[in-house]
Amino acid sequence: MLGAFSAAIDVVFNTLDAIKAHRHGDQGLMGAKATLAGGSLFIFAGSIVNAVGYTEAAAAGTEVSAGVLGGIAAGSVILVAGIVIVVVGFVLVTAFSTSPWQKFVRHTCFGDEPAKSGFESWSGGDFSEWTETKEGLTKQLQVLTAMLCAFKVSGTFKMSGHGADAESVGITFGAIPPKSKLELKFEIEYEGGTTYRPFYVVDLETREVAFYGGAKDLTDFQPYPLEKGKRLHSLVVSADRPAGLGQARIEKSSCSVRIRYAPGTNANTAATGTIPIKDPVEYQLYDGSENLQDVSSLDAGGEAE
Repeated sequence: MLGAFSAAIDVVFNTLDAIKAHRHGDQGLMGAKATLAGGSLFIFAGSIVNAVGYTEAAAAGTEVSAGVLGGIAAGSVILVAGIVIVVVGFVLVTAFSTSPWQKFVRHTCFGDEPAKSGFESWSGGDFSEWTETKEGLTKQLQVLTAMLCAFKVSGTFKMSGHGADAESVGITFGAIPPKSKLELKFEIEYEGGTTYRPFYVVDLETREVAFYGGAKDLTDFQPYPLEKGKRLHSLVVSADRPAGLGQARIEKSSCSVRIRYAPGTNANTAATGTIPIKDPVEYQLYDGSENLQDVSSLDAGGEAE
């Protein structure tokens, strides 16, 4: 029965994956996941038939009827068929799984599925908007910029102690567009009910920092390389604390990160935009347990509305 239970779970999850692939415009992957779900369904049915047959055989002792033996044989055939279908499904999943770059090209005006409905977190909306109009081509160029200039957000190990780095975030950059500014919005909840939302804007060319949301300064600012004039590879930023909080314990903290490039220029051109092009990267710094896994800007941006 454990096999039947496991197969039932696989049916549910592969069906959900097939629905998700359909929403993202991945018809090949949708078919592969549906094949896996179908194979798992066969395995589930075969396991149930076999379990019933073996139970009846055990109850009958040495006088097992031909019908019971036939049921066990039928269950075994269904089980084997399910295993074969699952193997085929795994082969299809491998064949139809595509990288973000493959999906990008496929949905552009140069691909084989231009402007076909679907979306990804990095697509800035539905692929159906990627038409050969001025607006559609601008969107495609903005997405391409965001992909070429993708960055990663991570927690840091600057200090020791459980949750001690909950005010610090690290950014690892890819290519950086001209006139780029890094926006960092922290939300920090301290014991006692105080919530602090400092907002910092870092000019990635001059390395100057602007402060908003009550922020007065940065506890730490570590660019690499240190020399101004060189392209930044990484940056560690530690938020300041409101006056009077002292060493109050942090109960929960997060930071949203976005790069805004060429601000103030014509918003209708591809020369300006944000990375990600829709919603910022939301990184959970501390929620009662350490969470220090990197998050890429390609994995952020929200779903299509």
